[in-house]
Amino acid sequence: MGTHHVDLYHSHIEDRSVTLEDTLGGFASLVEAGSVREIGARNHATWRFERARSVSRANDRPLCTAVQQRHSYLRPRPGVKLPESGHVHMTDELLDLRGDRG
Repeated sequence: MGTHHVDLYHSHIEDRSVTLEDTLGGFASLVEAGSVREIGARNHATWRFERARSVSRANDRPLCTAVQQRHSYLRPRPGVKLPESGHVHMTDELLDLRGDRG
């Protein structure tokens, strides 16, 4: 493909058996090597995303700059089964992410 770097690299599934320090260190290595420009997360709880940003700040590592949730902002009636098994209902906690707060 002739690609020398990835503009945005997302973490899709959080592995809580690995510390955030180790995970973020791996992402930092990719950024430092020039393989990745920005890092982000998908389908992570808001509080974990913010905790990851705090860990990155404390260790002078690149911050996650993007978040994408696989949820619809539309809320179906409670108890309605979603058509795709991988999707879940949006929650107030996931809607709380308001971008960079410093």
